[in-house]
Order: sequence, then C-alpha cells, then structure tokens
Amino acid sequence: MKYVDDASAAVLQDLVRRELHRRQEQGSSTVDIGPEQAPDRYVAKVPEGGIPARSGLTLGKATCALYKAVESGDDWVLEDTTVERDIFNIYLMPVVDPGGNDSFVQVERDKFGRWLVERPSGVIAVTTEAIPQGDSGAVNVVLGDGTRDTAEYTVHDLILNNGESIPVCTKIEFFEYGGRLIWRTAYCQPSDTVEGCGYS
Repeated sequence: MKYVDDASAAVLQDLVRRELHRRQEQGSSTVDIGPEQAPDRYVAKVPEGGIPARSGLTLGKATCALYKAVESGDDWVLEDTTVERDIFNIYLMPVVDPGGNDSFVQVERDKFGRWLVERPSGVIAVTTEAIPQGDSGAVNVVLGDGTRDTAEYTVHDLILNNGESIPVCTKIEFFEYGGRLIWRTAYCQPSDTVEGCGYS
C-alpha cells in the first residue's frame, strides 16, 4: 500500500492552502490575513515618515497600504487593494520614504498573522557628533525631503584608519551588521554638510 509520511503530508497541505488562497485572491482586492493561512508576501507602500526601526525588543510599526501587481495591457502595474495593515519592522534600521511618496517594499505575513517588512537597505544619515576610528557616534536619518528625522541612531566604525574620524554634519550611509549599525562610506565629502545641521 502506498502512503505519504507526515512530513510530505504537511508539505502537500501547505501547497493546497496556498493554491486555495491564490484562487481566492484572483479578481478580488480582499486580503485574507487569518493566522491559519500559510505565509504570504505582498507589496506595501511606504507611508510618509517611513517605518521606524526596532528599539530593543519593541518593533517599529507603521500603517501601510497593500498593493498587488495586475496586468494592464502589455504591462504589469501596482494596484491599491484598498487594504491597510500595521507593518512591523524587526530590524535596527528604519524604512525611509525617499520622497515623492512612491516607495514600495515587500512585506510578509507570518503564521501568527503579523506583517513584517523586508530588511531595509542602506540608509543615508548625517552625523550629529564625530565618529572616531573604531568607536561610535550619533546620526540622524536624512528623509526624502532633505530634512533630518528627530530619532538618533548609534553608528559604529569598522573602516577608518588610526587617528581618523568622521566629522559632524557629514552625510554617511549605514547598514545593519552583526546586531550593530555600521557606516559604509562617506556619502559626500567631509566638507559637505546638511543645511541647518546645527551641530559643531
């Protein structure tokens, strides 16, 4: 007698749930977020102000509109599903709207029904204090309109040579690595500053 072991049965059940969910989604703008469903990925529009970073064990959160890709003639376009959900950020980096209100990110609904944003890419910031070689310093994120966010982030150096430092009011790019925020490279020359930086 042929049979399916428990592991294979679980895989088949998951595939069936996904197919049923896909069929329900076709031709409909509704989004089923029941925790009993298999995880799914969608596209979310980054709201004005972005999605804050995680602070300690407290997740960043923002309400975002969900979009889906639909066929339009020979093209595929993003269409608003008219559904909004709280999107959570488990990372130490914020998700920043670069301006123009046309930034989108991929989000995933986990098996507990929570919507999680993908890992943010490099974020541009301005130093609010010098970052010495091998040390850390505070930065403010640069928003899409060129202004600075009020939240400060601590960025570490792993690149500078002995005796070097990053001056205040310098634009840098940082990313998350090993549970810390690390600066990648000077975004512009040290003499370039953010207008109205207010630090010296």
